[in-house]
Amino acid sequence: MKRLLSLSLLFLLQCACSPRITLDIEKELPINYDDGTVYVLDENTKAPSNAEYIGTISVQSSFSNAVIEPAAINEAFRAGGNVLDIQSLHHVKFFSAGDKASLEGRILNVNNPEYLTNAVPRRENLSIYPLKKKPFELSLSISGESGYAFEVAPFGFEYFSMGPFSATDLYAYSYYARTPGVFSLEAAWQFNECWALTSSVGYSSFKISYVDPSTDRTTRTEKGSVFTVFAGLRFYWLSRPVWKTYSAFQGGYYRPMGETSYWLKTAKPDRQFGGQFTLFGLQIGKKSFLVLELYGFGDYYNTVLPCAGGKIGYGYRF
Repeated sequence: MKRLLSLSLLFLLQCACSPRITLDIEKELPINYDDGTVYVLDENTKAPSNAEYIGTISVQSSFSNAVIEPAAINEAFRAGGNVLDIQSLHHVKFFSAGDKASLEGRILNVNNPEYLTNAVPRRENLSIYPLKKKPFELSLSISGESGYAFEVAPFGFEYFSMGPFSATDLYAYSYYARTPGVFSLEAAWQFNECWALTSSVGYSSFKISYVDPSTDRTTRTEKGSVFTVFAGLRFYWLSRPVWKTYSAFQGGYYRPMGETSYWLKTAKPDRQFGGQFTLFGLQIGKKSFLVLELYGFGDYYNTVLPCAGGKIGYGYRF
């Protein structure tokens, strides 16, 4: 109950501090994704006569002077403008009852705005960019420390596990395991600013060498592989043309294949459903991009400290 009350108060405070924005757009222009600069003209600077008029903007805030100008700049960028012509700007004192910080301005588009006299260049600060189009992407990755690879070290290294000292347990749990990691091909379609549909296929092979701990001799070996077909959703915390961060979940078909073993049948019983949860993912690049995922749990990788299982790969955005 206390946690729910705290979250409710935090939500109400965020809503109260958010600026109120009113737009009157007459002509919306394409967004200039290559340059996020908006030039700001103050109240005493006259806009050029050849400026293309887009619309007007009004921003009000009851608590903060600092948020009104960045909010106006971001909205001017979203509307395709590169100049914010401020008509009036009013700041309030801290704890001024009944008073509001406000900005009234015009959104304009000007050729070569960098030559404007007394114009102050400001970079927009949008964490979620408006989509120019709904991109489709493909990526090829390798990951390690998967959930199904019981005590297997990531990226091909060996790990030794010693179980309780009974004949059955020594036979079942004392082994060296080796895997090259999980190879996966993933497709994603970003259908709006914050969400994408994803699907992937994954494959991994493994070799298990059972050993006798008293003599350190290998008693037998087994080979196998795991095949997965997953689908899911991805949520973007930051979605810009070059940088994207996200969390994701996928689930679907899981298929172990190979020799019948105690490891597959008892330690990891047969199942047909698998999944992968990703807490933090990062993409760097506009068309071609690098993929890096850390901190997740599932059949592609597990984050087990001190070994932080993750995924690294390369992709292309169409």
